[in-house]
Amino acid sequence: MFDGFNRPFLVMITSVFCFLSVYIVFGAIVTANYVKNPDLLENDILLYNNDRGQILKGLLFLWIMIVISIIFWILNTNLLLFHIYLLKKGMTTFQYISALETRRVQKREMVMKKVYNNKLNNIGNCKAIGRL
Repeated sequence: MFDGFNRPFLVMITSVFCFLSVYIVFGAIVTANYVKNPDLLENDILLYNNDRGQILKGLLFLWIMIVISIIFWILNTNLLLFHIYLLKKGMTTFQYISALETRRVQKREMVMKKVYNNKLNNIGNCKAIGRL
């Protein structure tokens, strides 16, 4: 199943997906607990000397990091799904890119043939009506 496929890469992007998912969920849980009962969080945290302003700054930093993590989570999820698709197709990334390039070249050649044939037809039509 993994013939020619880079197994460590698939393991890496899967582990990054899991890490980002846990981090995002953790941030959501911490924020939800703070919204539900701010005093509980302030009394349980030894950091920031129970200063609400410092805790809010910490939550703001947490959410900035979560927004960045969500962006990377979306990108990583697309990468993971793409490589799962390639795995099911039995292709490597290089084979997929090569196939795309081959299709692009074939399409360009087909367009060029159509343009060339249209020019030949126009020349033939011009000869038939005596313009050339």
